[in-house]
Amino acid sequence: MGLKERFRGALLGTFIGDALGMPVEGMDYKSIEEKFGQVREMLNGRLQKGSYTDDTQMMIGVAESLHKNSGFCGEDMSNCFAENFSAERGYGRSTATIIEEIKKGAKWNEVGEIVFKGGSLGNGAAMRSAPIGLYYYDNLDELITVGKEAAQITHAHRLGYEGAILISLGVAFALRYRSLDEFSAKERFIRSIQKAYPFSKEYLNAFDKILQLLRRRKLSRNEVISNLGVSVKAHESVPVSLYAFLRNTNSFEEAVVYAVNLGGDTDTIGAMTGSLAGAYHGCRMIPERWLNDLEDGEKGKNYVIQLADLLYEKIEI
Repeated sequence: MGLKERFRGALLGTFIGDALGMPVEGMDYKSIEEKFGQVREMLNGRLQKGSYTDDTQMMIGVAESLHKNSGFCGEDMSNCFAENFSAERGYGRSTATIIEEIKKGAKWNEVGEIVFKGGSLGNGAAMRSAPIGLYYYDNLDELITVGKEAAQITHAHRLGYEGAILISLGVAFALRYRSLDEFSAKERFIRSIQKAYPFSKEYLNAFDKILQLLRRRKLSRNEVISNLGVSVKAHESVPVSLYAFLRNTNSFEEAVVYAVNLGGDTDTIGAMTGSLAGAYHGCRMIPERWLNDLEDGEKGKNYVIQLADLLYEKIEI
């Protein structure tokens, strides 16, 4: 499997997880089970089945800006967010307000803290970070710098931007691994992320919990949720996405299905898990039926594939 397929997998994986999780966003796992049994297919929700939410729309903005500028430009990336913004995609209130302020001329490196005092610790920066992990996969120092600055446009709290750094690192390392079947490989994967950046104690504790949970063969969803969490807080939903990926490294499909059926912030947890699993497995392991269901308008499925190819071509030059 080539690197180009993995680039496509990471961006399409974000899209897939987002769209699969969209119809059950905000439901707990028991309610999902009672209503659907298990969500394995694209469903209609607040948007038509196969549609993406703000998660993928912002990921598209990150990819567009990295390609256009051959790297990070905060002003341009914030403008991409503003130009792509569609309220019906389901933006959080603070992010929507930040984008409105950007449209009015607010500075990209100040607006995040002005609108949300102390900065947001939500997962809105992490959900869109797959392109950063791809573009800087072979330069971790630059990845961390850009991951932080790009996140701080909307999520200036340390827990918020560290979640974005974690997903970016996770995607970068997923590109490098050929097998994560053994526990020892999964432990190395997590410790590699941990060593790359001085994460806050909330993330360090989560890394240890993930390893503890991975050691156990039988585990209820309730145990996973009570240990890691499934809320919009980055230090809960980012680690649980990492866990969902590492728990199901044998299958892209099973990783994303597992993530979405945990409940909570399902579209974002699905998107982050999909980005990791897609970078690891590549686009050929994404079920064809899911790809067929994805929206494909002006900035739909084929556009996302094109963006992945453009990022790949940039790093190959």
